[in-house]
Amino acid sequence: MSRRAREGDPREAETISEPPRPPKARAAAIARGTLIDGQYRVVSALGTGGMGHVLLAHDEQLDRDVAVKVVHPELVELPEARAAFVSEARAMARLVHPNVVGVYAVGELDGVPYLVMEHIPGRSLGALLKEREGPLGIDEAAFVLDQVCRGLAAIHAAGLVHRDLKPANVLIGPGFRVAIGDLGIAQPASEAARDARVTSGTPSYMAPEVRLGAGSTPELAPRADVYSLGVMAYQLLTGRLPYRQARIGGLTEPPPASGENTKLPAAVDRVLARALTLFPDQRTHGADAFRRELLAALEERATRPRSPGRVLVADDDPMYRDLTRLMLARAFPGATIEAAPDGKTALAAAEHLWPDLVVTDLDMPGLDGAALTRALRARPRGETLPIVVASAVAGATDWRLLCRLDADGFLTKPFEPAQLIALARAVLERRRATRAACS
Repeated sequence: MSRRAREGDPREAETISEPPRPPKARAAAIARGTLIDGQYRVVSALGTGGMGHVLLAHDEQLDRDVAVKVVHPELVELPEARAAFVSEARAMARLVHPNVVGVYAVGELDGVPYLVMEHIPGRSLGALLKEREGPLGIDEAAFVLDQVCRGLAAIHAAGLVHRDLKPANVLIGPGFRVAIGDLGIAQPASEAARDARVTSGTPSYMAPEVRLGAGSTPELAPRADVYSLGVMAYQLLTGRLPYRQARIGGLTEPPPASGENTKLPAAVDRVLARALTLFPDQRTHGADAFRRELLAALEERATRPRSPGRVLVADDDPMYRDLTRLMLARAFPGATIEAAPDGKTALAAAEHLWPDLVVTDLDMPGLDGAALTRALRARPRGETLPIVVASAVAGATDWRLLCRLDADGFLTKPFEPAQLIALARAVLERRRATRAACS
């Protein structure tokens, strides 16, 4: 069976091969306030998909919000549905990475399987694309894609192939965190290579060899995800899918992305063409390789984004303080980069000369990064000040606090220069767009 689905593009994006459903009425939704397994208190519904519905719940033992995915009751008796659910739980449990949705537990409620996952408040990348009705800003797209690539590389390093990578399955949470979810049809690379059947997916994002049901090898199977990654990158950078229609026959190279978005350098066309080639043995060999090639190509832009006039760095670690200052100076030539050894000194510097961007460590003596963020937000111009927070030791409670304080982005130490630069440019771009919309 098939259905049409929009994925941030007005053209067809048809989803095929939903799991079969017996002709019975859907069971009533789990009521708000229900306590699952003595631990998870249902708060509200988050959404519904082909395999099940997702609930927002509160973990009363660990005092955190979670997402609980429950199989549709009418699918419980279908062996393939149970197998897919168990496969998703096992696949997600093998992965611990900030750019992949984490899984906490599995269980059954009145004989119906459920999966307890990390709750990432925000929206999907697909919802963001629909809202924009056009391409993302180049720096914003670069940071989103950087994180998607990192998450996908972790999935592949675990020996898995996602097989359904698309904007609807990518979540954007607070602090500009991006995480891949919905591993319901993920498989080990060896199984994905043997299983040539198309079981699910959205044709616009599926590699040609998958849609044709062609066999593969364990080494080449992950490159089907790389093709999906290329489609997403093209869409984020141009505002449209690379192919007007989701058909196998007659596929040729898509129009150059630089022709669709004249702000893009021609080097991006070559990177996307390698990811979107019809032949997996000629395709970019991995998500990390695609990430590095794309970020390098985007650096060839003839017109650079406007640099901030003044950047303030706060970190009590002299090595990270100097490294961050040097990376930002290279990214923003002409900007004044001031470095402070603690939050109190940074706040005094900000009050003396107001910065255009702040990058602060979280764990500092005295006035830490959270307190500095709160103090800056309380200043007259602080509401729209771009603030990035980095930490090697932050936990979920710290990030929740920073979300409430409206920090623009988070980084986990150690971070690469490209991560810091892409995030800094992205938050600057978003804040400028917000100010322009309000003026």
